[in-house]
Amino acid sequence: MVWFTIIFAFGFILRSTFWRDPKNPISGGDGVELWPKKLATARFLLEDMKLAKRAVPNATINDVLLSILSRGLFRYLDEKWPNSMRTGHRMTGVVIANLRDRPGLIEYA
Repeated sequence: MVWFTIIFAFGFILRSTFWRDPKNPISGGDGVELWPKKLATARFLLEDMKLAKRAVPNATINDVLLSILSRGLFRYLDEKWPNSMRTGHRMTGVVIANLRDRPGLIEYA
């Protein structure tokens, strides 16, 4: 377990400092921070997310939401950059999650 943690941490440091992912449709380009912003939204019923959560043992609402987001990103990239994800191209992403208990908050799921 410790060995895998060390390898993961080393890989994370290399990816965040030296290694670069190949160019892809969401890489942007020079001056990307000045390009016009685009925003898309979607609404999901909590009951639908609970239904999906119950279909997988030990799943959480966050697992369902992350699954939706990752599938959406895959479909977008597959449309803009056909077959790239199926042929071994890699992308690096970060998801920030708070795993601490929050006393006093209501559990909806």
